[in-house]
Formats: sequence, C-alpha cells, structure tokens
Amino acid sequence: MGKKHHIGRTAWVFALLVVCILGPLLCSS
Repeated sequence: MGKKHHIGRTAWVFALLVVCILGPLLCSS
C-alpha cells in the first residue's frame, strides 16, 4: 500500500509539472 501511495503521489506531481510547462506554452502560441 505504501508503494501504491508513493506512485500516485509521483504521478500527481508529474501531472502538475506538465500543466506548469504546457500551460504557458499553449498561452504563448
């Protein structure tokens, strides 16, 4: 269960990073 929670947390952080990177790119283009 601990590993599953860690994976979910990593995926959430990764998704947040993608939004932060793609957000400005989409707005500027």
